[in-house]
Amino acid sequence: MSVLVRYYDDVYVECDMNYGRYVRDGVNYVPCAVKGRDLDRVLPILRDYLSRREIFREIRIDTVDGGLSLEIPTITLSRGRSVGEILDSLVYLLIGIRHCTTYLSNTK
Repeated sequence: MSVLVRYYDDVYVECDMNYGRYVRDGVNYVPCAVKGRDLDRVLPILRDYLSRREIFREIRIDTVDGGLSLEIPTITLSRGRSVGEILDSLVYLLIGIRHCTTYLSNTK
């Protein structure tokens, strides 16, 4: 089993790089589990942002047990970005959104 593990701040990501085992609608994908505090709270904002960004539009994101489940299609990877690069962008975006929403909720 080939697993990619990343830690960012307090966010933990684990991806199964054996994407040949995972298929949705005829397309292979890399499944990733993202764990950290308040991730389910930022999902609506994240989805809205990603829907307007071409490279991220195809990534499927759902909440699972307070964390996130990502499915990164291999066709997204064929556009020149690695799973690690995509995760870096997504997780730093998540952390930024979470900081902003936490700040806004504390100023009310």
